[in-house]
Parts: sequence; C-alpha cells; structure tokens
Amino acid sequence: MVQPHPAGASPYRLYALSNAGSLLALVSYPFFFETHLTRKAQAGCGLGVRGLRPVLRLLCRETLEAAVGSEEDDLPATEDLFLNSQPSTINLCLWLLLPACASVLLLATTNKLCQDVAVIPFLWVLPLGLYLLSFILCFDSPRWYRRFPFTLALIAALGGICWALDHADDLSLRQQVAIYGGGLFICCMVCHGELYRLKPDPRYLTSYYLMIAAAGPGGLFVAVAAPLVFTDYYELHWGFS
Repeated sequence: MVQPHPAGASPYRLYALSNAGSLLALVSYPFFFETHLTRKAQAGCGLGVRGLRPVLRLLCRETLEAAVGSEEDDLPATEDLFLNSQPSTINLCLWLLLPACASVLLLATTNKLCQDVAVIPFLWVLPLGLYLLSFILCFDSPRWYRRFPFTLALIAALGGICWALDHADDLSLRQQVAIYGGGLFICCMVCHGELYRLKPDPRYLTSYYLMIAAAGPGGLFVAVAAPLVFTDYYELHWGFS
C-alpha cells in the first residue's frame, strides 16, 4: 500500500471545506447576520467577500496543482490503477445518480417535515444541514464512511422510516423529526460515501464535479413532478425506495 498524500494535497478535501462554508453560512445568517446587521451592512459584507474571491481561487489553484503533481495517493495501488484510468460509463452514471438520489431525499424529507409533520420556522434548516454534513464528512476523509456498518445502518433507517410512515399518528413531533432526519443523514452518507469511493484521478476532476452539479436538478422530481402526479407526500416513499 502506498503512503497517503501530504496534508492538504488532496483536492477532494476542498469540496468538504466548501460545504463546511455553506453549512456555516446556513446556520449563521438567519440567527446572526439577519438579526444583527442592516440590509446595507449585509450588502457591504457580501461585496467584501466577493473581493476576496480572486485570492481564495489562487490558493485553491495552488492546492490542486500540488495534488495533481503528487505521485502518491491515499488508496491501495490496485485501486489507484483503476481510478487513474479514464472513467467508465458506469462510473459517469453513478457520479450523476448517487448525488441525485441524495438531492431527492433532501427535498422529500424537507417537504414531509415542514408541510406534513409540522409548520415550524427554520425547521427546513435541519435536513439541509444534515445533507451538507454528510458531504463534509465523506469528502473530508475516507475514515468517516465504512460500507459495512453504514449498510446495516441503512437497513435499520429504512425500516424505521417505513414504520414511522405507518404509525405517524402515534409518534410525537420529536420522534418523527429524529426518525426522518436520522434516516436522511444515513442515506446521504451512503450516497456521498459511495460517490467519494468512485472519485477519479484529479485529471478528471472537472467532469466529476460537473456530474455532481448536474445531479442537483434531480430535486425537480420532488419540486415539479411530484405535486402533479401524487395526491399526498408520496415522494418520500419513492425516494427511499
């Protein structure tokens, strides 16, 4: 087995950091910036952050070049040979389908919690935060996702969600939020963990991230198609199936 990259050399950890920034903004804006700053001050902060973008891009570029130029990898040599080859059609499809599945589950769970379970301000922050957290953990390091234990957890989560859907009237708000939120987190960890395991050589980084970005509109199934097809919140059933 070859030795891992030097600290900070892997370009994929930058994706974890970017999602960590998204999570920080998600939590901080409604509870701090919106309540403590005027709109004019918020606009000034936004302009200041945009001014830092060229510097941040330069730092990211240097990190990516260091990763591409490195001769070491954090995977076994046999897997490294496979991932250094041109991505197969199956891999390209999985780069699209895995994040699309997570996106569908995010929106379906959000609709279930915020429109069917309880109409509570900022409750939508919880499923989105769990979704971003799964991205952060999976792309930060391979140690956070292990296929076997998460497969067992996925089976338990799906069973718990099916049970909760059939016994919704007997469950409290906290119980439903815990079951649906926990199930979403485990499913997203599986989707994003498997996505990370399929990461290509940095030469194919652009294609990899483009496929992940293209999977975002997978939520159109929940936002557009589901209200036209279903008479209830069945998109959650279809999403977890």
